[in-house]
Amino acid sequence: MQLLGDETRYKMFKILLSDQNPCVSEISSMLGVSVSAISQQFRMFELNGIVKRERQGQKICYSLSLDDPTIASLATLVQR
Repeated sequence: MQLLGDETRYKMFKILLSDQNPCVSEISSMLGVSVSAISQQFRMFELNGIVKRERQGQKICYSLSLDDPTIASLATLVQR
């Protein structure tokens, strides 16, 4: 929950809920934040098991780890 206390990370989480596998550059454009800053935030998400990473060519794309019951519950709460 502490991770989502940051406004940028919360917005990233909501984007992941509404978009299938968005890439770092796409999220960077949506939020007006640098690609490196978004990548750094995703590293925190990865370390905590919130997201799964997938390489698509030169792009890195992410999806929520919804197979984890805690993440699925959190996603349900955020969607309300």
